[in-house]
Amino acid sequence: MTAALSTPPDLAAWVPTLREQGAVLPDPAEVTARRDAFLRTALDRLAADGAG
Repeated sequence: MTAALSTPPDLAAWVPTLREQGAVLPDPAEVTARRDAFLRTALDRLAADGAG
């Protein structure tokens, strides 16, 4: 939930800064899609465990 609440809907604005810090990242749309997939998996696991 923290990741969902503490990041913008579109991570495009963050990618240049992360790259300046040395992160090797795909295009901004892919970064956002990966974050969304991670959150979906985490929420699905919580629901499966009865926490959601």
